[in-house]
Amino acid sequence: MAAAAPSPQELEELRRQLRAYAASSLEPEDADDAVQTALLRVVADERPSELPFRQRAFRKLKDVRAEFFRRPQRAFNVAIQPLDEEQPGVAQPDSAIALLETLNLVESAVGPDVLAYARLKAIGSTDADIASQLGWTSKKVAAARKKLSRNRTQLAQLIDETLT
Repeated sequence: MAAAAPSPQELEELRRQLRAYAASSLEPEDADDAVQTALLRVVADERPSELPFRQRAFRKLKDVRAEFFRRPQRAFNVAIQPLDEEQPGVAQPDSAIALLETLNLVESAVGPDVLAYARLKAIGSTDADIASQLGWTSKKVAAARKKLSRNRTQLAQLIDETLT
């Protein structure tokens, strides 16, 4: 016996809850797209299910969010403003040199593999995603994670010293 579809009022409340959940990790317009896609997939799914509509919707949204983060064509949009005059709180051209020096020090401290792992982890990739993207085994990913974890305090001190 299939679970009953929600009433229009229940659907609107569910849409609001899904949107709030999606907005916790996605941009607002991406969250709306993810919610719409998840709801369409629930409605289009012809397989019989005993699960309530609400639970199926949250499961589909979880899948849609995972797909969103796995997209290789995802690019970070960075707004670049000309630095004609010094602006408070904005990095100046000379600070780029300090950042590059810091990056080189971090890489020399932990190695390029751990740095590659840290970059992908910082944007929300899972260990499985990292293994797939870098062509690593799960053991190599685990080793990078452990090395990063063991050197966290040293890295924090190194970054603090070079950027202040």
